[in-house]
Amino acid sequence: KEYVETLFNDEWTLTPIHFEGMDFREEGVPEWINLLYQPRSGLISSFGQTTTLTGWVHVICWADSPKKVEELADKVVEFFGQKIDRSRYKTDRFEITDQGVAPNEKFFITLSFDLMTSAGTC
Repeated sequence: KEYVETLFNDEWTLTPIHFEGMDFREEGVPEWINLLYQPRSGLISSFGQTTTLTGWVHVICWADSPKKVEELADKVVEFFGQKIDRSRYKTDRFEITDQGVAPNEKFFITLSFDLMTSAGTC
């Protein structure tokens, strides 16, 4: 969790970030992301390599229009793919796990990334 929050805090410059557990006022903010981390555990073995699933990173993108929220989601996927420290972590996939319009009339897309660390060879 600390790695992901630090990465976004230090490197993400496109929009404000609403970190989990922190107060955030959305009034007057046209776009932002909401960052959540869900711990997971499990070993995945494939072709002699063992990988530990450490968690899911959920990024909820918020914007005033469907086009803007899709553009923001694309930027998050690009950012995560370019900025993750591949010597320590890997992420093989992401999913759009939810999307729609919230009661605040903001459009949202929830992206979920798996975050894994290499446990070595088996």
